[in-house]
This record gives sequence, C-alpha cells and structure tokens, in this order.
Amino acid sequence: MSPLPLLHAISLSRIGALGVHLPEHLRHGSIAASFELSASLPTSKPLYLDVPLDHFAVKGPSWRLKYYVNATQFTAGGVLLVTMPSEGATRGCPSGELAQALRAASVCSQHRYFGDSVPLGDSSTRAFTKYLSVEQNLADVAALIRHARSQLFPAATAVVVQGGSYAGASSAWMRRTYPKLVDAAIAQSPPVTAVYDFARYDVSNLVALSSPDSRCAQAQARVGAALTSLLHSSPGKLMRLFGAAHYEGSPTGMVDFAYALGDSSSSAVQYGRKSILCEALQPGYSSPSSASPSAAGEAPHDDLALAALFANYTRHAWGNEYFSSCFYNSSCMATATEGPVAQSARSWYWMKCAHLGYLQTAPQQGLSTRPRQLTAARLIEQCAYIFGAGAPLVTPATVEQFNAKFGGGSLAGESRIFEVDYSDDPWKMA
Repeated sequence: MSPLPLLHAISLSRIGALGVHLPEHLRHGSIAASFELSASLPTSKPLYLDVPLDHFAVKGPSWRLKYYVNATQFTAGGVLLVTMPSEGATRGCPSGELAQALRAASVCSQHRYFGDSVPLGDSSTRAFTKYLSVEQNLADVAALIRHARSQLFPAATAVVVQGGSYAGASSAWMRRTYPKLVDAAIAQSPPVTAVYDFARYDVSNLVALSSPDSRCAQAQARVGAALTSLLHSSPGKLMRLFGAAHYEGSPTGMVDFAYALGDSSSSAVQYGRKSILCEALQPGYSSPSSASPSAAGEAPHDDLALAALFANYTRHAWGNEYFSSCFYNSSCMATATEGPVAQSARSWYWMKCAHLGYLQTAPQQGLSTRPRQLTAARLIEQCAYIFGAGAPLVTPATVEQFNAKFGGGSLAGESRIFEVDYSDDPWKMA
C-alpha cells in the first residue's frame, strides 16, 4: 500500500499519538507531573538551515531555522513526516506510531521567535510586524521541506505535515498554501478559523465539565461567578488569596490575573485532565454562590470559600509560581524585546493580538468558567499595552480577511486534510 492511501487505514489512536505539548508556563504542578514530561526525547543535535528573514522581499538578511531529524523509522518508499512548529520551544523530534506506520523520516522545526529562535535577537514590535506571521512561518517550513527532500531524504515518496492545536491549524494552512509541496496534512484539534471574540471557548469548557457529572460544571460556574464578584468588590483581597499580590497596582493587573484564573480551569480541560479539576471542586458541589439566583442574599464569605477552593486547586495543579510567569504578566511581555522571549509569551500574544484573535473572553450571558471582566475590549487594551501605541492589532475585519485567505471553515472542501477533533477540546469551536 502506498503511503498516502495508507493514511486512510491508520487508526485514530496512531494519528492521535503525536504527544502532549504543554506550554512552558504550564510545566509545573500535578498536571504536568501526570504527563511524565521528564521523559527524554530521542537524543539528537539540532540542525540549522539558512532561510530568508522575509520570504516575500526581493532581498534581505537570512536567519538560521532550527530543526531536528529522526530517521529511525524511515525505510524505502516511506514519507517525509514534518511536524509543524508549535507556539513554544522545540527540544527534539519524536518518532512514534504514525512515523512507524508511514515508514517516515520525521522532521521537526522550531517556530521563528519561539524558544531560542530569535532572528537578530530582536523581539521588538517593529520586528514582529515585519517578520512574525503565519505566512512567514509557513514559508520557513516550505524551505525546510525543499531542503529535506533534495538533500536529506531524496527517496521519500511524499510529504505529510502534522500538528496539534495552532500547529494543527498550520498543518491545514500548509496543505492549502503549498499543495504542490505538501501531499497531505493531519491536523489535530486545529483552530483553522481565526476568531476575534472567542467566548465559545469558554462555553465548550463548561460543556466538557458537565460529563460525566454535571455537578462539576455547575461548581465551576459558581466559582466563575464568585471570582467575578470578588474581582469587582475586593480585587486586592482576591489576588492575595491566590498568592498574586504583585498584580495590585499594575496597569494591567486585573486582566492579567483574570486571564490566569480562566486558564487554570480551561487548561485542565484542554490537556485532558478535567478529572483533577473536578475532584478538587467536589467540596463546592453544593456550595451557594452568586452564580445562582438563590444566592442573592448570601454573605460574601460564600464567594470567598469558593475562591479559596479554586486557589488550592490552582496551586496543586499548576504549581506555586503559576501567577509569576511572564505569560500572565503584560509588563514582562511589554519589556521582553531582546533575545529569547520569556516562555515565548510575547511571541504568542503577538500572533493572537495581531493576526489570529482567539481572544478568550467570558460569555456575558449565561454561565461562565472565567471572570466576566474578560471582555474583548479589555483584552485588546492588554494587547495595546504589550505592543505599544500604533501596533497593528487584530480587528473583526482583519480576522475576516485572514479567513478568506486561509480558508477558515471552508477548509472542509480541501483535499487530503485529515482533521482529528476531540469532544472535550475547546479549540474545536474555532
């Protein structure tokens, strides 16, 4: 059987075995420990390929694209399996069941401006505006594929790209943009449609938490309502309860803190560990709070009790330094403009703030897992603070233009794009 028809015969378990990628800021606490992230990747040295810093300019400087190769599964007639770079550092290139099934040579690159791949050591808004975009990333991978096919694996019979989440969307965009270079794409949970106001992300998390026991979703909604109330009435007290007093007095402290609170629960769902969250919330399954009309007359200590319950969960799940990361600190991101960007936070925020949206807002009607202070307006203000006045920030109009260019929901009409979604994954909503 030739490699491309073989894709149809590969089990979902093999396609799904691309590995768990936890962002750097989530690699602490019990949830990270449950993934055994200390397991080492196959030992290999990084390789480098000189590529244009601006693929769309007539001439200009080049930079060194970092990548890894794993040929342990490659045999005659096999394919070139390219893992699209994610929004973080790349530390190696695993070769799992999918590579084995395809008899593939695996190639994994690191996204420009993520990890230690910072061209010219410049992470300024000016540099990002010119050089950090979906288009430049896809062009980097295209250059790497051409190099790998001609210089490393000329016997490869086809090119398959793969990835999950943002890298999954990039896989689909890669197949659409370079159909003569890429023969097929496997996209796991790919948010292929850019979204400005992404409240559906929160709705999906509540639905996921309702199974197998709806009391978990109800308790998380009560927590969300309690956090909303306390952020309005006693923000400093709430921040101190979570060990996050450094947000007090910060220009963006409220939105940074609220965003971290939202991620604390949503990340457990996204990475398949909602059971840890639900177990922690069990004492709150019957607690009253401002999430329910019957709680209108309840004393504030009920909200504080729910907040304390969630604070204990957050420390256990994500570690004591969770709120100290640059990812939840706009001032850190605003000033980290030279060399490797702390936890790649500034770079990913740029991709969202300038290109993709994915503004993870709280629904303003109905139930919510996160504080309702997270509105699109506040999140865009956060973007402006990080990247400065005049930065070309995302708008509903630019999102529409992006989707027109890269297909958005119409990607279902493209050939040889294999999309794998999971019932609990909130990114399926994009």
